[in-house]
Amino acid sequence: MNRCDILLIVILQWIHQFSTQQYMPLFLNYMPAQKCDGDTANAFCFKVEKKCNMCMTNCTTSLCDDTDCVTNINNMAVFRSAAAEYGQYCDDTYRVLRVETMQYIGVFFGTITFGTLSDLFGRRRILIIGLLLGLPVMLASGEINNFFLFYAARLLTGFFNGVTMVVGWAFISELVAADQRMYLRAFATWPTGRMVITIVAYFTRDWRMTIRVLSLIQAPLLLVLYFVLPESHVWLSTKGDQKRYDASCDRMDALAGEPYAKRVEIKKNEGKKSNTLAQLKQLFVHPLLRKRILCLFSIWFVTFYTAYSLTLNSDQMLKSGFFMGQFILCSILMCAKMGLGALDHFVPGMNRRRVHQLAQGTSTTCIVVVLILYIMGYKGTLVFTVFYMIASMSIELCADVCYLAVNELMPTEVRGVAAGMVSMVTRIANIATAMSNAIRDSSEAALYVILILVGAGNWLVSFFFLDETKGVDLNNVARDTMDLEGAKNVGEGSDDVPLETTKMKTDGDDE
Repeated sequence: MNRCDILLIVILQWIHQFSTQQYMPLFLNYMPAQKCDGDTANAFCFKVEKKCNMCMTNCTTSLCDDTDCVTNINNMAVFRSAAAEYGQYCDDTYRVLRVETMQYIGVFFGTITFGTLSDLFGRRRILIIGLLLGLPVMLASGEINNFFLFYAARLLTGFFNGVTMVVGWAFISELVAADQRMYLRAFATWPTGRMVITIVAYFTRDWRMTIRVLSLIQAPLLLVLYFVLPESHVWLSTKGDQKRYDASCDRMDALAGEPYAKRVEIKKNEGKKSNTLAQLKQLFVHPLLRKRILCLFSIWFVTFYTAYSLTLNSDQMLKSGFFMGQFILCSILMCAKMGLGALDHFVPGMNRRRVHQLAQGTSTTCIVVVLILYIMGYKGTLVFTVFYMIASMSIELCADVCYLAVNELMPTEVRGVAAGMVSMVTRIANIATAMSNAIRDSSEAALYVILILVGAGNWLVSFFFLDETKGVDLNNVARDTMDLEGAKNVGEGSDDVPLETTKMKTDGDDE
């Protein structure tokens, strides 16, 4: 690992920090489990249910000097959230139309938009434009005092999150050397970004101040992207721009202090303009690409549905305190990601398929245990928390395989569109997660049963359909993974993307 690899890891982590606004609803929706209300003479303690902070039918009539109540309030009322300020969850409408629902709807459209634009106009350019527009919107969401404008701002924040979630990863992974790609996933992680949010929230204790500080942390990234990194040479090779391609490679070599970028000769037909509809058609017409994109749909949907379900329901995971539980969980997730990087380096046989199947199986098994403990009344205990954290850790490792797989399974010509599509599927999963909170409100056990069923199904999809791609050269994904000779016949008389520009090998050579 040289200085360029380290630089790319740091920049990717910086990019992830904006993407991890997806975790911000955990803090925006925070409510303590109990609350003390009323004047001194008539003060009473009541249970906060369904994140509603108003004393209505949920009230109990114990005085606030009740020791248990005061202890619980001191332990749990540790952060001033948007839910506490606006009180929207006392209205049944907003128990479905939650703040995370709005944000994930924004991401749904953002990933489609920016993934396609990055294929047309370049990774770096679209990433910079998206951040330039997105950061002010994120900051505004913490300054607005109108509830409806707040929801609108979080919707737009989610929309611009799409640029870092799709384009940011594609951009950096195309710049980094192929044998260092797993280190990107190991050391530049969402759990690290989540830890940063948790630390900021812990010290500010206020949702508005937390957003302000996070906006300040993010702002210098624009200067780094503009002045330090070149456009992706992998993307430039598909556009037939030899001059800019050479300049990009030279820049990467200079950053590394040694030859770094793997250079290829750009062929004349690699400069053809991309056609989004043709790219989409190619994904679903060619048998191998169709199998792979459908497999990606499954592993992305289930992975992120499970991950976000566990994350958004982790606020009462540990009875001893909200922040303690978040700090412990983030630390475990960060260590697991780094451990995966070490495992990839020292255990060559631990390939993408094995990592995904082991992690998915472990997560599903632990959720089964969590369900049993919940039914037995052990929620919030140490043993419940341990299995909950192992389930969360394991599903995060599946997320690494998701990001690696979409880059390593798809040819450069359709990689951005494919990434946008699987990310779109993920946003559907996120929206489903937000709406599943209504299920949790009525029956938490039912939510665990759903996670178990989709997890088991996803393991089977991975076992039978996920191709192995460890160490593949992104410049040569098409020639390394398929024989597209038959695709020429499919594309006759159409505008299909010319993926058959180089000699390909068969799918059987993947293993």
